[in-house]
Amino acid sequence: MKKVFLFTFIFISWLCLGQNQKNFTFFKNNGEKIVVQDRKFKSDYVLLINDDGSNHKLYYHDFYRYEYDIRKSGISKIYLRNVQEMVCIEDNTYYLLPLIVEGDCNLYSSGGAMAYSVATFSYFIKRKEEKVATKIGTTNLISKNFKAVAMDYFSDCKKMEEKIKKRFKKKRKRLIEIVEFYNSNCE
Repeated sequence: MKKVFLFTFIFISWLCLGQNQKNFTFFKNNGEKIVVQDRKFKSDYVLLINDDGSNHKLYYHDFYRYEYDIRKSGISKIYLRNVQEMVCIEDNTYYLLPLIVEGDCNLYSSGGAMAYSVATFSYFIKRKEEKVATKIGTTNLISKNFKAVAMDYFSDCKKMEEKIKKRFKKKRKRLIEIVEFYNSNCE
């Protein structure tokens, strides 16, 4: 009986996990939009798998944006739209980072966890006209210069400077609010 239950549990879990993501869309640098059935990330390209089973390679330097739907939880029928963009962080090196806030100023995150450690995420901001993103903070390191970096980056907006000085006490926890405020209230 235990074997049947275990097999059933594993089989149902496999079905649920296999269908947690769908609607994979890649936006190429030349303006072309590619929608595929599935994708597999490799070291220097993404293997795109079409509905008919055919596949082809899309190199990382050939696209700037990737969107897909992910199941909200377990067996939920609700899907959320996730967006990732190629972002230059330093030395002309690009990374595919999750886009958290989109607007005149975008907020991105990067990071993860290693075995037996606490997850560390770094946060980057970048205006549309900028080539390189600016690191604004991390989740588990207390940055004494956060306020100085934020004040310098958002110095083009007096309303933003006032908000950072007066209101944002736990600044890294409020990065979404900070960037959304900037996008709504500054030019």
